Parts: sequence; C-alpha cells; structure tokens
Amino acid sequence: AARAAVTFLSVDAAVGAVQKVASGREVKLVGGGGTDMGVGIAAALELKPHVHLIIVITDGVTPWPAEAPSVPVVIALVGEAADGYTPPAWARLVRCHDDR
Repeated sequence: AARAAVTFLSVDAAVGAVQKVASGREVKLVGGGGTDMGVGIAAALELKPHVHLIIVITDGVTPWPAEAPSVPVVIALVGEAADGYTPPAWARLVRCHDDR
C-alpha cells in the first residue's frame, strides 16, 4: 500500500537470495528445508542501509535467537502451527490463517 520497495531474504539453513521487491509477485523463493530464521535475522541486521523492522514469514518450525535483535521483529505465522504457537518474548506475532 505504501508503494515502497523492501528487501526480501529467502532463508532456509542459509540465506539463499537477497532481493529488492516492490510486489509479492517479484519474490523468488529459493532453498527448501532445514530452516533457521536466526540466520535470516542476523543477515537482515547486516544489510545496508540499516533495517528498521524485520518481518519473518514462517511456519514456526525454526530456532530463534536467544536475545532480542536490535530492531523490532514481527513473526507472520503460517500453516498448521498457527494455533497454540508461542513466539519468542521479543517478537510480535501475527497469525495467518488460510480461510479457503
């Protein structure tokens, strides 16, 4: 809605791609399994220019950093794990349900 480009990191056990996108249609997912979102968060914190917010889209099956990152983190939780999932205390959680 803001018509702003964002930096999208495709992450599994490593960061597979870093892309500037202005639309979800531009996103190219790479990788496939063994997800560690801590790796993605660490990579996002190293981006230049400095990030002010990290949004993680995940099914929740991932380790998380023990300590809070230096910027706010929003977890968009998708899939069956959305019910009953407890996020890290330092993150905000948005539960995404498929109502089809």
